Amino acid sequence: RSIRISAEDVTVLRRHCAAQAEGQLAHQDHYNDEDHVFCSTQGTPVCRATSCDSSSAWCGTSGLPEIRFHDLRHTHGTMLLEAGEPAKIGQDRLGHAQVTTTLDTYSHVAADLQDRASAAVESFLKGASE
Repeated sequence: RSIRISAEDVTVLRRHCAAQAEGQLAHQDHYNDEDHVFCSTQGTPVCRATSCDSSSAWCGTSGLPEIRFHDLRHTHGTMLLEAGEPAKIGQDRLGHAQVTTTLDTYSHVAADLQDRASAAVESFLKGASE
């Protein structure tokens, strides 16, 4: 699926692709170009253990708590909803077939959003009665 990303993300990905192209040249004798954005030094998909090790190292250098690589997906979904983005946007970005899947998966965030909505309505009503 296609999703929109920020200009900064595009810059980072372009740098990554340039570095990956250099790696491809360095390993051209045994490089299998399968057109992956992230791959091993041989061009094959990154194995699960490697992606987990890489995400742990990245979290450590970024000062973030260590999480599994797949948790980055859940973090993204949670951040979208917490930022007030419509659930439909989360559905599209995460690739869920139904928006209900997104809402069911991130129901803990939906509950927080319900609290915020309730507080917003209360604040509005107090302002309207003054």
